[in-house]
Amino acid sequence: MSMSDKFSGRKVDQYLTEMRAGNPDAMEKLYDCVSKPLFALCYGYFHNVADSEDALQEAFLTIKREIGKYNGTSGFNWVYTITKNICLKSLQRTARVTSVDFTDTVSVDKYYGDSVLEVPNAFDESGIIGVARSVLNDNEYEILIFHAVYTMPFKEIAQFTGKIEATCRWQYHNAINKVRKEYERRYGK
Repeated sequence: MSMSDKFSGRKVDQYLTEMRAGNPDAMEKLYDCVSKPLFALCYGYFHNVADSEDALQEAFLTIKREIGKYNGTSGFNWVYTITKNICLKSLQRTARVTSVDFTDTVSVDKYYGDSVLEVPNAFDESGIIGVARSVLNDNEYEILIFHAVYTMPFKEIAQFTGKIEATCRWQYHNAINKVRKEYERRYGK
């Protein structure tokens, strides 16, 4: 099953609706479906695995606690916004600079697997994810991660973000160019 098959808006909505109805297995299904992109979002803010895992755990606790507020549509947007807000609040609370831990491959592999195809160059020593996070705005970063890392089609990205598909493609190509230029500026490659 490809990432885009496993990760669809309909499934997220289904699992959230099941959670709201009291299905005890729905939370695990939701976690399996969205934990990778949500972890990538968290990692983009914290640049280390431990804080990213903490934020992801807090996000799922909040989702469970607030499931009654879910309106039945745009489920991924709902969980994404919860996760993003938790990351921002945590950064505001701690007001600290975190270091990038590219050597913690055990925890990284836990979320991303060991396949180069799943996360091409994302956590290598060059820190492409870190470069992307430093030069892109939130919208560009989100689209870049969904398409480049998780191979999500632009049509699904457009549904999740509420943008037009052509806009997502344009922002993706702009993001790629920004990251390439910054990477070349930093590393001369």
